[in-house]
Amino acid sequence: FYEECTQAAIQEADVEGLIGKAVSRSKYKFSHDLVHKSCYEDTTLDIERHKLHLLVGRILRAFYTSRPEDDLLFAAVDHLNKGSHYLDTDDERIDLVQLNQKASEKARARLALFSAANFSSKAIDILKFEHDWMNHYDLLLHVYNDAAELNFACGRFDLSLRRCLEIHRHARSLEDKLAASYIRIEVLFSQKKIFEAIQSCLASLSSLGEPLAEKPASFQILAEWRKTKAMMKGLKPESLLSLPTMQCHIKRHTQRYLSLLVNMCFSVINDKILPMAILKMFQNALAFGNCDLTPFSIAGYGMLCTFLGSCDEAAKYGRLAIQLCEKMESNICIPSTYAIVYSTLH
Repeated sequence: FYEECTQAAIQEADVEGLIGKAVSRSKYKFSHDLVHKSCYEDTTLDIERHKLHLLVGRILRAFYTSRPEDDLLFAAVDHLNKGSHYLDTDDERIDLVQLNQKASEKARARLALFSAANFSSKAIDILKFEHDWMNHYDLLLHVYNDAAELNFACGRFDLSLRRCLEIHRHARSLEDKLAASYIRIEVLFSQKKIFEAIQSCLASLSSLGEPLAEKPASFQILAEWRKTKAMMKGLKPESLLSLPTMQCHIKRHTQRYLSLLVNMCFSVINDKILPMAILKMFQNALAFGNCDLTPFSIAGYGMLCTFLGSCDEAAKYGRLAIQLCEKMESNICIPSTYAIVYSTLH
């Protein structure tokens, strides 16, 4: 019925010159932007427009179920979002949130970050009731984390921080807060609030069971160096390439925070926390196995060898870091690893 009505309307509009074939020949477009605007504004009341959007969105949503194409998804979500105030059921509301998240992921894959952020923000607008956190906790946590990250990537720092704050307010465990805490630190660092960012990073590491002194003494750094040397005793550097995969999620988060701390300390030339953070990363790799940040820790350890005058040993660790980068599927640490290797170890 809908298809017959649509075809009849298209033929009539085509005859009147209101629309014409698009470049693809399988689609139509308005003959002029003013025609589009006039047709849209002809629906005089906002409430009627929104309900019309909802009707069109529901039809497109039904088509998308049997024909899951990206363009159809974006069109359906756009119309449903404009009519979202008139959704009848909670199930339909949650379905639209999930569609917005799917659209956000598709947009992110195309590097359309502002569009992706807007889809995530709309999902949050739909989940506006306090009881949603209780009834749909996992979904909201995912939506808010995505929104915080995407708004940070788009430079919307204040909005990103608000999303992080909301996560902290409702999170049920330490692990659920970690992604938001990480993004918050990145935002603070990007806003040049470097001292506050480092303080927050140290606090997060302490909660993860990896306390670091803000201003470690020289003897503490030397103690960690000796501990690392003791852990390497009897191991060939090449064995770092075949360490088991790190299974502990908490330690993976710890490595991520340590890596962030190292990068922040580079920018402010903090010669006290920097070696401690690098040594802790390297020790965690030896004790718990490799993760996608291990090449960065190996390169950092090589850099410390350079500072101590062991240039040949440093170059060996630099080569190992590059080999491990090439071996791993993840490329998350390639820029920082290469930066250390080719600036200090060659």
